[in-house]
Amino acid sequence: MSTDKNASPRAIDPIPFTEDEYEKTENLQGFLATVKAGNPRRISVADLLRLVNYTYKTPYATQFIESKINERKFECRPELSEADRYGSVVISDPRDSTIRWDEPHGIPVASLATTDGELTSLGKGDSVGKARALMVMHRFSQIPVLSNDHRELHGTVTWETLARHPHAKNVSQAMLPDGYVAASSDDLVDLVPVIIQREFIYVRASDRRIVSIITASDLAAAFEERTGPFMKLREIENRLRALLDQIDIPSLERHRNSVAVSSEFHGAASMTFQEYVNALGDEKIWSVLEFPMDRKTCTEILNQTGQARNDIAHFRPLTPSSQHPIDLSLNLLRSLME
Repeated sequence: MSTDKNASPRAIDPIPFTEDEYEKTENLQGFLATVKAGNPRRISVADLLRLVNYTYKTPYATQFIESKINERKFECRPELSEADRYGSVVISDPRDSTIRWDEPHGIPVASLATTDGELTSLGKGDSVGKARALMVMHRFSQIPVLSNDHRELHGTVTWETLARHPHAKNVSQAMLPDGYVAASSDDLVDLVPVIIQREFIYVRASDRRIVSIITASDLAAAFEERTGPFMKLREIENRLRALLDQIDIPSLERHRNSVAVSSEFHGAASMTFQEYVNALGDEKIWSVLEFPMDRKTCTEILNQTGQARNDIAHFRPLTPSSQHPIDLSLNLLRSLME
């Protein structure tokens, strides 16, 4: 029997983590002990969180679980930070080929979902007064009207529909019928035009329950969260170049760390981010710039910004704590250049 040496290795079907196993497994380490070469495991995100005593997919819980997976040199596909919170992940030994090509690999629309608990909703027979009260208390612009089991969407109450039906007694008389419902694993990129056009969509989990609403505001916030650091870093680098180009070229070139570089040097434009920070750490350069602030404090925050910049360059997700130095550095540079 001949084999094709150029053929790709066959993906190993991951073994599902069952409810019976969950009852016998004490913690995350106990589950990870079942993952071995040739024995990848599929586990729901909910069960993974339950193993570390978390109900919701918070940044801290995500980072903690990822750190334990990384300690064992395992792989998690998709990465937990990008996984569908209502779906599952595969954890495997890196020597296994566990990608199933029939599964989605984009950003799941559920990654934008802001509702970690039960989705606030109304029943068809609920009063318009209840709708108004919930919308005011939660600062909602819309509330879904769902069946008792949350598997059927009857419609949506909005401030506009309430204004259009001033004499309505219950929400069934003052709602938009139906609505767009996406599966939690659907690709976010494909749904961006739908969210913009409709202003909101609903998310359905794998058990068919409608579990979240995603609005155009959520989309805008996600855009700022994902692209904001890039824009801020670009402004920081432009401002650093403008500052350092006030210094004579020989003084700047002394802080060039690169070994294999061209003999040509065009000032700050030829320097790396770390070289900017090193140059600003030079007492002589700092005194020439005449900044009325502590040099060590300023360069420390710029060093932290450089670390965050490296995380972005390697596609590692930023945490709120790692984004903070970027904001501080931008505030600092804007102040210095006013």
